[in-house]
Amino acid sequence: MLNIKLKINNMKSQIIDTMMVTGKSIISHKFDAKLSLLYTECQKIVKEMLTDRTKNSSKYWKTIPCVVSKSLIAKYQRNEKCISVKNLAIQICGDKGKQIKLENNRIRIPAIFKKEWIDIFPSKPIFGHICSVEIFKRKRRWFLSYSYNTLKSTVKTVGVVGVDRNARGNIATVCDIQTGKVIKLGPDIKGWKDNFKNRKKKLQRKRATVLLKKINRKQSNRTKDINHKVSKQIVDYATKHCRAIVLENLRNIKDSKKCGRYTQKSNWSYFQLEQFLNYKAALRNIPVYYVDPYNTSKKCSQCGTINDINGKKFVCKNCGHKDHRDSNAGFNIGKNYLDGITRNEREFLASHIDVAQTSKGKDISYV
Repeated sequence: MLNIKLKINNMKSQIIDTMMVTGKSIISHKFDAKLSLLYTECQKIVKEMLTDRTKNSSKYWKTIPCVVSKSLIAKYQRNEKCISVKNLAIQICGDKGKQIKLENNRIRIPAIFKKEWIDIFPSKPIFGHICSVEIFKRKRRWFLSYSYNTLKSTVKTVGVVGVDRNARGNIATVCDIQTGKVIKLGPDIKGWKDNFKNRKKKLQRKRATVLLKKINRKQSNRTKDINHKVSKQIVDYATKHCRAIVLENLRNIKDSKKCGRYTQKSNWSYFQLEQFLNYKAALRNIPVYYVDPYNTSKKCSQCGTINDINGKKFVCKNCGHKDHRDSNAGFNIGKNYLDGITRNEREFLASHIDVAQTSKGKDISYV
């Protein structure tokens, strides 16, 4: 989320909550010849940039537009980890409407297309100027990816769902506080994670670095795919039933001695799942709240008694309540947020959570 400060009538400034949205459009075939020439020249220049990194100014690269050379320097030449570029992308900064013109859902880039316009189809209303565009080629077609700000709004919700992210078993457990419904999402990853682990051990012994990179990339892609699907299912349920989403803030989970070893052993990307969930919820105007994870698995969701747990079964020693450990934690997450609203008589809006800072734990409010 972004906070934009605007001056109204040159007297007062108003802070407006916005969020960044990215869209993609197909570029017409009439620009193919022009883009192909530019792309070929950019490929040559990028190779020279990576060979001689001292030429880090646009004055050395006068065969392409200045705005394009500056973006290539920032994207590739200044990146010390970048050794070679396989799929080149031409990025252009909007510069507050100076380099990228916007008119009636059409974009014009004077440095490349002169007076020609490209049609775009934004999913949200555009607020202000186009921030940046990226031109790239995939399967013989040219695409334009564009980023812009849109006003943030939230749906009026009628309840919350508590989401418990798990290191063992299903990826996430969604608990609807109002109906008592429990949804377990994602596969049990232990089997195929152990398979990847054993295969990587064998390859490390043989020092097969090429195959090891291939296995790591395959594992990363599968993890990303599962996190995308799980986050989409959570947001779809919240949108359909007008529910807010409540998560645990796991920013210090690795600092804990017991939980840190537990999560490192599971080797699952919880922050990636949180990122996907946040941006998908923002696109649907669904608020996302955070609570302190302390004792959410040990506390009984019926009477509030703290119990010792072993395995996935939960039995309360006070009231005798029996439940799955993940389901009990999911209900506690949602109830902790609702109890916090009642106790403090205030509501935490989704704009209080900065997605870019959740990994560091800044600007996060607890109930």
